[in-house]
Amino acid sequence: MQKIKMKFLFIAIHIFSFIQVSAQTQSANSSSLLPRSKTIQILSPTAQIFTNVLLRDQLIPKFDGKYHAQGIVNETFILDNSDFILSSLIDPENPNYRIAHLSFIAENWNQIIDHPGLIYLDVSSKLNSPKPLNDTARIHSRVDKAENGIANGLSQNYTGKDVIVGIVDIGFQTDHPTFYSPDGKNSKIQRFWNQQKSGNPPTLYSYGTEYSDSMSIASAIDDDGSHGTHVAGIAAGSGLGSPNLKYRGMAPQSDIVMVGIKYANDTLGGSGLGDYIVANPTIIDGYNYVFKYAELQNKPSVCNLSWGMHTGPHDGTSLFDRSVKAITGSGRIVVGAAGNDGRNKMHINETLNGDTSFTLVVDNNRKDYPHENIYMDIWGGIKNGSGDKLKIQLNLVDTFGNVLINTPWNLAGDCVNCGAYKTLYIKGNDTLSVIITEQNYPFNGKSNFLVIAEHNRPYNGYIRLGITSSGEFNAWNSGQAYRWTSGHFWKGHKSQSFGKKYIEGIPEGSVGENGGSGIHTLTAGAYINRNEWTNYKGEYFYQPWNIVGDIAGFSSRGPMPKSVSHPSGRIKPDIIAPGQSITSSLHRRQVPGWLNNELMHKTQYNGNDVYWAMFSGTSMAAPHTTGIVALYLQANEWLTPLEIRSLWRLTARKDQYTTNDSNGNSGYGKVDAFETLKIIDQYANIPKHQLNQGWVYFVNGNQQLVVSNIKNPSNYNALIYNCSGQLIKNCKSTIDSCFIDISNLSSGVYFIKIEDLLGNKQFSGKFIK
Repeated sequence: MQKIKMKFLFIAIHIFSFIQVSAQTQSANSSSLLPRSKTIQILSPTAQIFTNVLLRDQLIPKFDGKYHAQGIVNETFILDNSDFILSSLIDPENPNYRIAHLSFIAENWNQIIDHPGLIYLDVSSKLNSPKPLNDTARIHSRVDKAENGIANGLSQNYTGKDVIVGIVDIGFQTDHPTFYSPDGKNSKIQRFWNQQKSGNPPTLYSYGTEYSDSMSIASAIDDDGSHGTHVAGIAAGSGLGSPNLKYRGMAPQSDIVMVGIKYANDTLGGSGLGDYIVANPTIIDGYNYVFKYAELQNKPSVCNLSWGMHTGPHDGTSLFDRSVKAITGSGRIVVGAAGNDGRNKMHINETLNGDTSFTLVVDNNRKDYPHENIYMDIWGGIKNGSGDKLKIQLNLVDTFGNVLINTPWNLAGDCVNCGAYKTLYIKGNDTLSVIITEQNYPFNGKSNFLVIAEHNRPYNGYIRLGITSSGEFNAWNSGQAYRWTSGHFWKGHKSQSFGKKYIEGIPEGSVGENGGSGIHTLTAGAYINRNEWTNYKGEYFYQPWNIVGDIAGFSSRGPMPKSVSHPSGRIKPDIIAPGQSITSSLHRRQVPGWLNNELMHKTQYNGNDVYWAMFSGTSMAAPHTTGIVALYLQANEWLTPLEIRSLWRLTARKDQYTTNDSNGNSGYGKVDAFETLKIIDQYANIPKHQLNQGWVYFVNGNQQLVVSNIKNPSNYNALIYNCSGQLIKNCKSTIDSCFIDISNLSSGVYFIKIEDLLGNKQFSGKFIK
């Protein structure tokens, strides 16, 4: 067997077309190597790949001619490198640091990584780029009853009025009639920031173009597919153009802010496939843009993200999830899609005691290409970290499990910032190419291997992963590194297992990063909305294998991996919503022929064709949930992500397809807008800002609630209710302050009402125990 191994730089070839190793390829080693920094910094695997010029060209895309990265830095770094900083946030885990969004050219690299103020750096690449996660739904979630709230015993009709709904996506038909008021006179879209277009960027940002008036917004149509058009229509469309506004969104009277995500459109050689390579920090910028606009309008806001990926720890400690924590809070909510990997055995979660397990790493589209290419992310457990015994090995085996090409073991913690390794192994006519980077991730203490491998026997060979560990590990197989496919872990060829040491992947734990993993992101899974329909041509379709109300097969499953803050793991998704066969607005310039069966309505508006179509995916369940959250914020503009999750725990609907307790398939159950609003509505139109003026506060380690600063301190009652409306505490004040013992209350949301002795309400609010 011939083995050629190079460090920092390897063979200048396209990943899908191997060439013979020659002296010419080796001579490129010294000329393409980026000089190493003398200062040891903590670089993510994708940042390590950046140090290898040829791998950088293959895996690290440019956005308008520049690279993007996200890092943890200090204030000195910000001051010294202001030319590279697009935006920054205070790190919620350490206020002395900031989470920065950087944009730079290759020549700036050493200046960035040599700076002592750099704590951690992650470069945006193809590998950590999220992808889009692609009527009766209103009734399933009882949005219809909330919309007619007064008739159903609520204090008002809930339609999302005076709430901002942010849609961070691509492919917006900004002049679709559903984005206008029902009378067609006013645009619902208040702002559109197309991050991809060069022009006049919004204040505080240096890229993209902002459209702020109705005429410019209507003409700024984004033709990158129809994903954003469909998603926005579900959350907040007015339904104008559909019969009797039939296809209106969950919050039809809300205002909309659209953000067209910045991406690099990477069309691979020899393929017509164009993938959107998205820089994660631009999504965070999009969220913040929506929240800042809403703040200026003195309105609450909720953002939707129907994108996801499987690069990252999946435990809420990624830089993306830290950033979400930094910008969300009272009246600022983010809803994300769980992912569409519910049928894929793409996750492994195992605990080893120093022994070894094997699995076959398979791309689901392996036989469509002459070479099978796979990409996976492997993480140790919370007891692992620097110096642990997590080791991995990649081999090429035949369909009987016989080893054709053997490679060395790689031990986590062997080096720090060693760069990206690409090794080509050749034995006879067989080839195996392996790229491995590793890190000890500083924000959860876990070991991490990022692996790309490729071989030339997709019909009669497999890439085998061997893992040795002294504890728990997780691995996610994303399929190809260069295309949006999906992957499996197999324990043998077809139905034949290769032995007891071989393990099969599982769909549990397939909830993705970005939209799914964050503690402060509300994550939506999907259930089946309908199984029969008549399209716009009058053709009837019936799918008896889809059971209405059942959890959609594609909806990604939890739970999330263990972490220091959650040593037993976390439940995700948080909630499920209608996500299969959902009708919404369709971009008029993006109507493929294969969609004819699912085209539900076609009409004319202002001389243009207007379309409505059915899509399926957690991409549809997320905006359904987003629109419902907008209804909550109409009732109570101060709600936080954690409070909404607590309310779902109490009000989500359970049926034969869910369980009584939260679980990794359906979270707390099916979102029920009306049931949740029955609780929130009791405390609508309450001056919550008075909470910040000292009316109610906690003492003695949150074991006592103090009520003070009442206008008539000796003449009031303080009443505490649980979420079911039951009175559980009553304090009659005879002095300036009233101390209420809450030490025996269980964790949850409670409501407090202050009234005078005649029963007239002076103040109402809420608190979380």
